[in-house]
Amino acid sequence: MKLKSLLGLAAGAMILASSASHAAFELRLTDEATGNSVTIADGGAGDTNALAGVITFNGAIGGTVWGVNVSTGLGYPTIGAADDPQIHLNSVNVSSGGKGTLKLELSQTDFDLGTNRVAFNTLVGGVSGGGGIADFQTYLDQGNALYGATTLLHDTGAMTGAFSDAYHGGQDVDGAFSLTAVGTITHKQASTSSFDVDISVPEPGTLAIMGLGLAGLGFASRRRKSA
Repeated sequence: MKLKSLLGLAAGAMILASSASHAAFELRLTDEATGNSVTIADGGAGDTNALAGVITFNGAIGGTVWGVNVSTGLGYPTIGAADDPQIHLNSVNVSSGGKGTLKLELSQTDFDLGTNRVAFNTLVGGVSGGGGIADFQTYLDQGNALYGATTLLHDTGAMTGAFSDAYHGGQDVDGAFSLTAVGTITHKQASTSSFDVDISVPEPGTLAIMGLGLAGLGFASRRRKSA
């Protein structure tokens, strides 16, 4: 029995390791005017961070106004796991040659929560300088494709100056899927923007606390009405 148990544990570990090693994780920056882009795979060319689950790009997008870009994407196994979906993108982007629009995408495949109704959080915050505009979308793709955008989780719409946005909503999943965070920043002149965007599935305890908070608000509302 002990041998069978050990073999079972070893098989489980191998499955988890295989899932992490086969998951695709990429960061892509694209200048919308020229179409020039940079794509960095986790551990590939241009990734200055050796940790698995971390992509860091520090450089320019050739032939564009985007001369300074410091962007870091986090995914599993550094944060979250295949059964604990989370990706996070942080970026600072400087346009030194005038106006322009830059699209940043962070995507990871092979999340799997079985067949379930899942609550997803989207959190966004940052600053768009020089009268610039920023907007963000988060996506789930049941086809499990990098940059897949079949299901929109949230769209912030256009935001200016110092901005923040938070969204919590449910989505049905069935087997493996990918998550993608997209940020588009537009500068009307030479300027700097910085932001964070995060997609995650809250812990059951967090959901319980949120439920109690909503219940408390409802109780307080009923008391005010009765008074």
